[in-house]
Amino acid sequence: MGLELYLDLMSQPCRAVYIFAKKNNIPFQLRTIDLLKGQHYTDDFAQVNPLRKVPALKDGDFVLAESGGAGGDLVNEGGSWEGALAHAGSLAVGPCISHFSL
Repeated sequence: MGLELYLDLMSQPCRAVYIFAKKNNIPFQLRTIDLLKGQHYTDDFAQVNPLRKVPALKDGDFVLAESGGAGGDLVNEGGSWEGALAHAGSLAVGPCISHFSL
């Protein structure tokens, strides 16, 4: 199925992962999880991430449920920190991606 990102763009860590993936042309399917509606507490989402937190990254059978690791895994998908900074035009993007935690 390919790379799936479970995100709520109201969340800063989710936005950082989303921006990084988009700016580095990493193909993914966006799976929106509405935190305000409590969708992260559903049993369906608990199968993806037992911690019930976003962002979560799913690549086939591999699931990464920790935001710092999700950013690192996106780099391995073909992106680069330098590429994200160059595309975003801001020195704030790299630290946001590499230093946020859940």
